[in-house]
Amino acid sequence: PPLTDTLIQVSTKEDEGLPMVSLQLLWLALVSLSGNPTFIQLGGAQTFTRKLSLAEEQPVGTHVGSVHYIPGAIYQPLGRNPPKEFHLDSDGNITTTVVLDRESLPTVTFTLLVTATNVPVLFFEHVTITVTDVNDNRPKFGTPNITVFIGEDASVGSLYPIQKAFDQDSGANGSVTYSFTPSGNDSTFAVVTGARNGPQDGSIVQLKLLKQLDREKTDRYSVTVSAIDGGMPPLNSSMDVTVVVKDVNDNPPLFSQRSYNVSVKENQPRGSSIVSVLASDADVGLNGEIQYSVKGEDDIASLFTVDSKSGLVTTLSTLDYEASTFYKFDIVANNVADLRQESAVPVTVYIEDVNDNAPEVTIRLVHSNNNALVLENRPSPELVVFVDVYDRDPTYLFNRHGRPSLTSGNSLGHFHVSYWEGQLAVLTTKTLDREAVSQYQLTVTAVDLQNSSLSSSVTFLVNVGDQNDNAPVLSSPGYSTNISESSPIDSSVATIQATDADIGLNALLTYTLLSVNRNSARDWFSVSNMSGLVQVANKLDREAHDEVVLTIRVSDNGRPQRTALAQLHVVIVDVNDNPPVFSEYNYRTDISESLPLDSVVIVISASDADSSANGEVTYSLDGMMNDFKIDPMTGVVKTQESLDREHIANYSLTIIAADGGYPRRTSTTTLTITLLDENDNYPVFLQTFYVVDVKENTQPGIIATVTANDDDSGDFGTVWYRLLDNP
Repeated sequence: PPLTDTLIQVSTKEDEGLPMVSLQLLWLALVSLSGNPTFIQLGGAQTFTRKLSLAEEQPVGTHVGSVHYIPGAIYQPLGRNPPKEFHLDSDGNITTTVVLDRESLPTVTFTLLVTATNVPVLFFEHVTITVTDVNDNRPKFGTPNITVFIGEDASVGSLYPIQKAFDQDSGANGSVTYSFTPSGNDSTFAVVTGARNGPQDGSIVQLKLLKQLDREKTDRYSVTVSAIDGGMPPLNSSMDVTVVVKDVNDNPPLFSQRSYNVSVKENQPRGSSIVSVLASDADVGLNGEIQYSVKGEDDIASLFTVDSKSGLVTTLSTLDYEASTFYKFDIVANNVADLRQESAVPVTVYIEDVNDNAPEVTIRLVHSNNNALVLENRPSPELVVFVDVYDRDPTYLFNRHGRPSLTSGNSLGHFHVSYWEGQLAVLTTKTLDREAVSQYQLTVTAVDLQNSSLSSSVTFLVNVGDQNDNAPVLSSPGYSTNISESSPIDSSVATIQATDADIGLNALLTYTLLSVNRNSARDWFSVSNMSGLVQVANKLDREAHDEVVLTIRVSDNGRPQRTALAQLHVVIVDVNDNPPVFSEYNYRTDISESLPLDSVVIVISASDADSSANGEVTYSLDGMMNDFKIDPMTGVVKTQESLDREHIANYSLTIIAADGGYPRRTSTTTLTITLLDENDNYPVFLQTFYVVDVKENTQPGIIATVTANDDDSGDFGTVWYRLLDNP
């Protein structure tokens, strides 16, 4: 089948990204109408190289050259159509189709496949057309003018890069040199060129500073830099360079005056204008922007201020001639740049006096106390304080012949203002009594005789000093109290209270136990020296003394010392601390056994040292005893049963004596009762009858013994026998 004329080529790319057509094509792929490809190996085809050149700017149709000519051959470009700038005719001639510009198209390269009908491939021809340069381009700057900023403090010899010119031509046509044209005959700058990173890296163009700059003299320069190429004829262009000198803060502010002197009346209101200062700075921008401030002693900052922008000086508070007749300070002007410069100008403000001060009245104390002091009972006149009057306005002197007066606190008329040894003073007019008035608050007023609205006063305290002219006064004419005799030591008994109208040591009271009406009770009590508290000092015994009278002296500590006497009547309240005491240790008595019932046997007596119920004694018998009884109140022991000595001959009774206190106290004693015998018993034979056998012819003698007993004692119990006649 017939083959198509489609040609497939293999290409590679190098690092620069420019395609190079392989001159050794490996395969030619022919595609049949059926769509099945047929591959023909093309390796080993012969390649020819054709190098041609042509100067740029030639007219259209200029003959460039020709390729190998083979009659009947077909010249087919590989990869793309022949460059549009050229035409290849059937005879292999190459002509231009446009006017060529080397700067746009310096080289054209293409490859031709030359084939014939009778062979698959004849050869390849690689064609390179070089467009040679003509000097048709001027050197060009990127901009017709530039501005370079250089600080006025730049060092001589400093270099400042500027734009370089570029020439699109090549070789000598593209080689650029520079010239420099300053304005006028100025020689401040020059243009220099140099390698940036070695000769292979091209040149840089720089302005070189030849003289020290001063912006305040010349703030900008205009120069022209020309670029000339090396062509024939040479072409050139120029660029206007404006050098702006940047300001450096190298000038301090300068004031319009060397000093400022102004006068102002005192008492001007706060915010009053004093003076306006002015300074200028030859620098510009922040370097020339001025701000003002006040510099002076510590008090200046509280009196004056200056507007930081305008330089207007005003007051911060009312000025006082009497405080100071003038003020000196500096106004500082500085620019606001980082490395600021400053200058200062002295300002003197003179204060003019006006009569704006009241006469000042003060007192001088005679003593070093905080308040004036006058002792009571001193005869008048007595010096209280000295009075001084002063007017701070020197041009409006106070009439010193005018006398200050007491305007407050003298309603009793005890003081007046007069002279004491040639000095104004406050004196007493009467003898003072501290106990009546201990302190006065006096006010002395002085008035300006030229302006009665101006006055001043001083108020001070006058303390009346105490004299020991008052004795202690007891709170009661007499004191009495009751206290239990069982009160422990240090128990409070009473407090003697006294006051003293004086003060200080004169009123400091001391209490002393002067005497006790019972000598043996002298150490029972004590008195606190400071408080007058009477306390129990030792154990009390009501049974020794039921009432005690203490005499206590109250003394002040003044000179001469004054005293008062107080009597304290102390009643000792009984406690049940004593048991009843029998009149005898033991009691003994003898009674007839024949005493009738309710007969008095004996009277028991006991006493109790306590009082009242504590000392009331009652009696009782201890144990069960029916034969006797005791009257609980009188202690009388009586019989309450018939007695029988022969049954009980002796009784031992325990008698209890108890008081009526709480807790109850008791005592015991023993009562021994012996019953005296009465002949109240018959003899009684041991047997009711006796039987005796007697033999006849018995010799006279005892035949039997009978025995009888008698329960009585003594003679009453002695049995006598006699033989009665036989019945």
